[in-house]
Amino acid sequence: MNILRIACRSMMLLLVVAMSSRADSAPAFTMSLTLADGGQRATLAFDGLAMMTGNLDAQSFFPPGKVADYTGFQYLRDNDPDNMGHNTSFLTRVANNVIYILTDSQLAQLETLATNQLSQINLYGYKRFALMKAFRRLIEGDLPTGATGLNLSNVKKVSRELYLIDGQISFDRALLYANILNSLTSTQKAYLDAMKGKGWNSWPDITNDQISSKMRGLPPGTSVAVMTYASDLYSWYSFSRTTFSAPGAAASKRLTCSSGAAIIKEASTSSPSTVPDGTCPSTS
Repeated sequence: MNILRIACRSMMLLLVVAMSSRADSAPAFTMSLTLADGGQRATLAFDGLAMMTGNLDAQSFFPPGKVADYTGFQYLRDNDPDNMGHNTSFLTRVANNVIYILTDSQLAQLETLATNQLSQINLYGYKRFALMKAFRRLIEGDLPTGATGLNLSNVKKVSRELYLIDGQISFDRALLYANILNSLTSTQKAYLDAMKGKGWNSWPDITNDQISSKMRGLPPGTSVAVMTYASDLYSWYSFSRTTFSAPGAAASKRLTCSSGAAIIKEASTSSPSTVPDGTCPSTS
């Protein structure tokens, strides 16, 4: 246990140093920063801290945006000029603005896709459990009889299955997003153009009440998916290039997200009632 405490303290120190560096110089997050040693060290430290201090429930927390994350929304979050990108209301404000201007026909397309993809999103979440349980048993020394550690081939096999689900979800979303963006009217484009390059504080504060008539009747899982799609539409529209990947994005979607780091990040920007102690938010 002393070794674990020392390791946790070391990881927390790395995180503090990384966060202090970001606060002092406030560089834009770019691929160069993502691939730099510092970014990778901070990611490993964060995941390691989550794994050592968490449990299987924490590991199972699955943010909806961790699937099919190819539209540049992570870049939008990390480079918000008002530093509100990782506030829990960031996605809500983006999505509400998009939903606010979509026609009934355009919104219906998002709703249809959400209904069709809900089972795929849930399947993705369930299939992560094999890896999460294996990692938890490894760190706790609870290996199956005769096993000496993780089997790399099996880890790759499970990860491949996750990529296949992610690929199908991503493919279907890309087709729909392109169709909707190409159908935007000049008025809709002007609205989104007025948001481009600005931050959370400068965007119209479209409330849930203002879009309630459009979202009424949608089941919770479907509603969350529609919100995710709407935010993706804006980020894809806003940037000509969407190659940015956060330091922990690639592995976090499949492997190190299984450490529970996602719930630490969400809980740090949420009220206690949003992520109750000892519970695991739904994947939807």
